[in-house]
Amino acid sequence: MKRLNSQNLLIASLLGLSTLFAGSYLSVKAQSAQDIPIDICLTSESWNRPNAKDQIATLRSIPNRHEPSLTYQEWTSDLILFREYYGLSASVGIQVRAGLFTPPRSLPQKDLTRMNECVDKWAQVGGANPNNNPLIEFWLFKHRMKSIKWTGREYIITVEPKNSGFQLGYFKKQSPDIFAVKVINTKGQLLAKCESCCKFSKPK
Repeated sequence: MKRLNSQNLLIASLLGLSTLFAGSYLSVKAQSAQDIPIDICLTSESWNRPNAKDQIATLRSIPNRHEPSLTYQEWTSDLILFREYYGLSASVGIQVRAGLFTPPRSLPQKDLTRMNECVDKWAQVGGANPNNNPLIEFWLFKHRMKSIKWTGREYIITVEPKNSGFQLGYFKKQSPDIFAVKVINTKGQLLAKCESCCKFSKPK
């Protein structure tokens, strides 16, 4: 039997480590294939966001409340994620900042009613402590949600562009403190990296 010298021992050790790390890598790759079920609560097919002029005018018309909203991102974001329920007043405020109430393109009343039903149901899921809600709520503008995956380090959200529309839905929170999101299109091209308000860029 051939004795292992120091060089052979080093090579054997490195091979062992490479096998160990390969196993870890495969584990991460397996996690990346984990699909998260999506619950679409509302789809408005034809609604379009107001233009910037109308949205700014609406925000400025509400004294002492939404003027600071001009510096927020909700009214220009393509995807908004909520990890906790902020209360009725705050929810309405975000709806205003996102352009859902802005004339002449306010979301149709039947869709607003359905939206409020969805949000109420989501708030009830959180029970007495809405900060621990197990579901994440999303608002998606001019796109349709196609899939959501969890890698163990981030959510990978696949969307399909549309000429109009709005979607509201939910998916299960996978971690209480990991909020990283990567948004891609159906071709796998990167659109955004974000945490709560995502504005899509041209595909990369």
